[in-house]
Amino acid sequence: MEGNSELLGLTYRSEFKSGLERRRTNHKNAEQKRRDSLKMCFQNLRNRIPDVDPKLVSKIYLLRRANAHIDALALVNKRLIEAVQALGGDAESVVERAMVEAAELQSLDPCLSDGPDMDFDT
Repeated sequence: MEGNSELLGLTYRSEFKSGLERRRTNHKNAEQKRRDSLKMCFQNLRNRIPDVDPKLVSKIYLLRRANAHIDALALVNKRLIEAVQALGGDAESVVERAMVEAAELQSLDPCLSDGPDMDFDT
């Protein structure tokens, strides 16, 4: 019956009806934009996780693999810091530079945008 008030025997003034239709259309468009954004971000994540076939992965599996990959990267990071310190290097400055570079890369990623189109809580 999807929005056909006449089939339900309901009648509304034309101004009210057009307002309802406009709200419904706006909601559908916002929902489609949200779904498209989620799809793009999951595709982006699929492409970044090693040894994952991008066409054969469920979202749950992908999130689990992403968490495991992040844990592995954290361990590598820890070992690299230890190696820099063992060689007498300044590990803090190395980490700082890496964090700045990572922030610059993240600023280019549309999936990390804080814009209103990415607000999924509403």
